[in-house]
Amino acid sequence: MTIEEARTWLGKSPFHEKCGIQVDSVGDGACVMSARIGEENRNLWGIAHGGFIATICDAASGLAVRTTHDEYCVTTSSTMHYLEPARGSRIRAEAKMLKDGHAIAVVEVSVYGEEKLLAEGSFEFFCASGKQGQDER
Repeated sequence: MTIEEARTWLGKSPFHEKCGIQVDSVGDGACVMSARIGEENRNLWGIAHGGFIATICDAASGLAVRTTHDEYCVTTSSTMHYLEPARGSRIRAEAKMLKDGHAIAVVEVSVYGEEKLLAEGSFEFFCASGKQGQDER
């Protein structure tokens, strides 16, 4: 998957577009996304809302899986650890696949703001189509 294909794929989602999430890089089982932290993405204390952070993590993890699977991969579970408040103006999510099975993929993701680690998460996906290039069984 090229960066252009990844951007086109993500651009089909009005939700992600509304969140301002963009694809910075994509590779075999990996993805980096970033977003501006606007007022609409902050909580009542003025920091990035946890749901906003989880959204960019889910998107980056899903696209990392999509680089090796044909279609239809959905999140089945996720765990987030919020380590520091995101007070800056941008965040960056770096996702890397840990397990790339036929039907199950596991991805870890780290979120940074101004080069400081803000959060970490783990995401599991069910992939109905199997890995690219493999016949369904």
